[in-house]
Amino acid sequence: MPFLFFFLSTPLIMAQCFEPDTNIWKDTWVSCDKTPNPISSYGDTHWILYDLGNNQFLGSTWVWNTNDPTRLNQGFDLVKFDYSEDGENWTLWGEMKFPKADGAAIYGGFAGPDFEAIQARYVLLTVLSTHGDVNCAGIAEIKFNLNKPPVEIPESEEYVDDCAAINEFYLEEVTDTEIFIFWEVDENIDEPFFVFRYREIGENFIEIELEEPEVFINGLNPMTTYEFQILIECDDELLPSDIETFTTLEEGAVSECAGVDDIWLESISTTSAHIAWNAPNQEDFFYVEYGIIDGTEWIELELEATEISLENLTPFAEYELIIGIECGDDVQWSELFFFTTDGNTTGTTTIVNPDKLKVYPNPTAAQVTLEYVCQETDFLNYSIKDISGKALFRASKQMRLGLNQISIDMSSLPAGIYILETLTLEGRQQSSQKVVKQ
Repeated sequence: MPFLFFFLSTPLIMAQCFEPDTNIWKDTWVSCDKTPNPISSYGDTHWILYDLGNNQFLGSTWVWNTNDPTRLNQGFDLVKFDYSEDGENWTLWGEMKFPKADGAAIYGGFAGPDFEAIQARYVLLTVLSTHGDVNCAGIAEIKFNLNKPPVEIPESEEYVDDCAAINEFYLEEVTDTEIFIFWEVDENIDEPFFVFRYREIGENFIEIELEEPEVFINGLNPMTTYEFQILIECDDELLPSDIETFTTLEEGAVSECAGVDDIWLESISTTSAHIAWNAPNQEDFFYVEYGIIDGTEWIELELEATEISLENLTPFAEYELIIGIECGDDVQWSELFFFTTDGNTTGTTTIVNPDKLKVYPNPTAAQVTLEYVCQETDFLNYSIKDISGKALFRASKQMRLGLNQISIDMSSLPAGIYILETLTLEGRQQSSQKVVKQ
């Protein structure tokens, strides 16, 4: 969790004595008489108590030990740290060895304890030993970094019925340095806004703002496990999914599991659809999930075939479907496939040569050609979006029966990953393709 740090020089509210000096690194608080410790069970000790004024979230500290060349042996050696919110109930943080100062004119001090966002008002240092002086103990200064209060992220289940929830996510095209992730959303909001957070375990989160339920990440480290979390905006709050993980492949490796990337609609009626696909690497077992776009329920199936007949569909509804194959302990998912149930109530419409989207060259340095096969004349809407879902270019063109080709100029766009989306105006057949601009 990222924190905001700032230095706080803290006042002493209790101590045995204080002796100023002309040099700040020689200024030394020194105790030569042991007195009752604020924690009574410690007995009579050398001790120093800091009051931060009110409860704070404590972070790291920096310490300057006694640096007066004539008093170096009085410097703190082994020190016990306790902290408290009220000055009465104390919690032991632990003990730390303080390095002996060298008495040089320029003395930088050393890193003290890191309290890692402990909440406290009082910090008590009890001296257990010095660097040789048997009577007196001293220290020049200690500074506390105060952390910004930790952000409490609520559990996503609390909000499923009230606003929105991330239902399911899919890892696609995992390589040694890249991954494409998309997810399903059960939502009651018109314009969803997402924050995708990821990090190497133990590091700070990197956040990406998105308008579409998908993200492409590159520049990852090979053979590294990452944590990620998806947050969706609802009533000015960001509601999170659970934290999940993924692991990149070895350097230079490609996934042994090629996902299904060629899906087509063979026939469609008002309440049914027959869908087929090519099997990569002669796979014979598939997971199929489908549901109405923006609907609340998806149906999950398992089968040993490269085609499926879906029955009891809702008339005039837009559906999305995804196909997965097993890849080790994970599932490699296809991109989303879209279809719309037919308004023809008299029978089934058979698609002999299914509509297909091809984009080439890919990657490209300037222009790409969009190739689309239509079974009937229709208008085709097409757009270029960035990875966050923002539309950069939109156009529409009358398509003729058969093969159609459209040239799209991408020379003005910066290098990166883009999504080319198409949607037929009458048939409502939707396709999308990732395009790499070099």
